[in-house]
Amino acid sequence: MAAAGHFAGAVFQGREVLIHKTFHRYTVRAKQGTAQGLRDAQGRAPRSAGANLRRYNEATLYKDVRDLLAGPDWAKALEEARMILLRAPRSGRSLFFGGQEAPLQREDPRLWDIPLATRRPTFKELQRVLHKLTALHVHGEDPRETVRLESPQTHWQTVREMKAIKEERKVPSDENPALGQNEEAPEHGSESEGEDGSQVELELAELTLGTLDLREFEILPKRRRRKRNKEKNRDLEAGAHVPLPQQPQDDEAKSPAQPELWDVLLVACRAGDMGMLKLQLAASPVDPGVLSLLSAPLGSGGFTLLHAAAAAGRGSVVRLLLEAGADPTVQDSRARPPYTVAADKSTRNEFRRFMEKNPDAYDYSKAQVPGPLTAEMEARHAARKREQKAARRHQEEQQRKQQEQEKREQEEQRRFAALSDREKRALAAERRLAAQLGAPTPQIPEPAIINVQRCWSCGTSLQGLIPFHYLDFSFCSTRCLRDHRCQAGKPSS
Repeated sequence: MAAAGHFAGAVFQGREVLIHKTFHRYTVRAKQGTAQGLRDAQGRAPRSAGANLRRYNEATLYKDVRDLLAGPDWAKALEEARMILLRAPRSGRSLFFGGQEAPLQREDPRLWDIPLATRRPTFKELQRVLHKLTALHVHGEDPRETVRLESPQTHWQTVREMKAIKEERKVPSDENPALGQNEEAPEHGSESEGEDGSQVELELAELTLGTLDLREFEILPKRRRRKRNKEKNRDLEAGAHVPLPQQPQDDEAKSPAQPELWDVLLVACRAGDMGMLKLQLAASPVDPGVLSLLSAPLGSGGFTLLHAAAAAGRGSVVRLLLEAGADPTVQDSRARPPYTVAADKSTRNEFRRFMEKNPDAYDYSKAQVPGPLTAEMEARHAARKREQKAARRHQEEQQRKQQEQEKREQEEQRRFAALSDREKRALAAERRLAAQLGAPTPQIPEPAIINVQRCWSCGTSLQGLIPFHYLDFSFCSTRCLRDHRCQAGKPSS
C-alpha cells in the first residue's frame, strides 16, 4: 500500500507475518491534499523551502521503496507469492511499475487491487485488510430479500371472505346437527392435525398495517400547472387602446341591456377621448342606466370604467368619471380599487384632488387613497422641485468648471514639461525679477504657464507643496529630482 508519502508492505503466510516494512515521508502540503509532483506538473512549480523539501522526500521515498523491493528477501517473496494485493493511487503507481527493473508487472495474473476502502498505509492497516479479506461471514438469510406485506384492503377482504364461508358452512349444520357433525369431523381433523397427529389450534387475528410513516418517501409526479392567458390580463390591466375580442362578449353577457353604450364608454376611457365621453354622459343625464354602468364591475377581470381609465393613465378621464358619479371604492376580481391600478403618479393625484374637494363622498380608506392633495401641498412640492432642479444645475455647472480647469492645468503642465532647460530658466528668472521689484507677475492669457511655480521635470504645479531643491531647480518629488539629475549626467548621490 502506498499513498500520500506513506508506504506499507508485508508478506503473510496465512495469518503469520514473515516480513514487513513501512516508510513515511513528508510529500503532501497540509490542508492542500496534492502531492508535490502533481503540483509541479500543473505548471509554475513553486520554489519555496517547503516545496523543495517535499520534492526531496518524494525522490527519497521512490529510492527507498525500489531498493527494498529489489532486495533479496523481498524479491524472493514476490517471486514465490501466489497472490499480490496492491493499493496505490493512479498517480503513485509509477512507484511499482514505472522505470527500468520495475518490481511489479501490470500483466502479472497474481496482481489484484484491494477491493476495500483503506486508510493511511500502516502495518496495522495491512493486518486489518488481511483479516477482512480472509474472514468468512455467514448470513442466515439473504439480506437483499425483502418481505412483501399485504395491504390492509386485501387483508380485510380476505377476512370477510373467510367469515362468509364459515357462515355458509354453519347453515346445513343447524338443519341437521348430526350431518353437520359428521361433515365437520373430517375437515377438523384434516386442518387441525399436524404431521405427527397432534392437535393444532388455528386462530384468526385481524391485523391493520399502517403506511403513513412512509409518506415522506413517496415519489409523486410533478403537477403541471395550467398556464394563464397573461396577454389577456396584461392588456386588460394596462389599459390597451383597443379592447380584446373576448371582452365585448363577456360584457354583453353581464350587461345585456346596454352593451353598445358600455363598449363606447370603455373605448373612450381607454383612448382618453374626452369629447366622446362628455357627449355620452351629457346625452343621458337622468338615465339611471348610465350611472349604473359607471360603477359596474364588468368584464372578465371585474374592471370598471374607472379602473380602465386609471390603468391607461388617463388623468382627465378619471377626473371626469369621478365628477360624474363613478365610485372609487369598487374593487375588481383581485380586490384592487382603481387607485392601486393607476399607471402613474399624476393619475393617482386626481383621486387625491377629488378627495380634497369631496371629503365625505366615499369611504376613501376602502378606496386606499392615502390623503387629500391640496393646492398648498402642490405649491410646496413644485417649489421643492424647482429648488432641487436649481441645485442640480448649479452642481453640474461647478463640475463643468472644475473639469475645464483640470483640462487647462493638464495642458499647461504638458507645455511646461516640453520646454527646454534654457526656456525654463528664463521663466524662473522673470518670476524672480518680478518678485524683487514688487510688481505683479505679468498675466499671459494663453497659456499662462509662468504664473505658477512648477516642477522642473514633470511640470506639476507646486502650489500647496513643499518642493525639493537642488541648485536652482525645484521638483515635486524625489523621483523627478533623480530623473533630472540622471538626464543631466550627474550621479544621483
